[in-house]
Amino acid sequence: MKIEPKSRSGLKVAGVIALLASLLFFAPVVSAASYSVILIGVADPSVASIGEEVDFVYTVYNNGDTTLYNVRIEDGVGGIVNVGNLEAGEEQEILHPYTVAENDVQIFGGQRFILVASSCKADNKKGRQVVESWASFGIEIVD
Repeated sequence: MKIEPKSRSGLKVAGVIALLASLLFFAPVVSAASYSVILIGVADPSVASIGEEVDFVYTVYNNGDTTLYNVRIEDGVGGIVNVGNLEAGEEQEILHPYTVAENDVQIFGGQRFILVASSCKADNKKGRQVVESWASFGIEIVD
């Protein structure tokens, strides 16, 4: 007597289930994007008089692993500088001119200076702000 195997459809279903289970439990973990930006700022020159033009020299570095969009630098005296997009690992140097104004001068301990506190903000691909970095520097004011 010859024994015929029963339908193999049950074995196929069990094999598919086992395969899906192995993919579910052993699939590689995909991490979320890492957003990071570094901002460095200096004034050139760092000593100036009222009415003199000074360059704010900014270096912006995308230290993350994904592109940053709509990168911009904001400060309280020079305005907003649009940097654009920065690829992962990309660095840009930006010169932003500023004319020294009396109303920006602060006095501390008899010394006149301007404190520039700048922030660099950037968005993800969907337009949501995902990162911010700060840099501070000063300009000594002489007569």
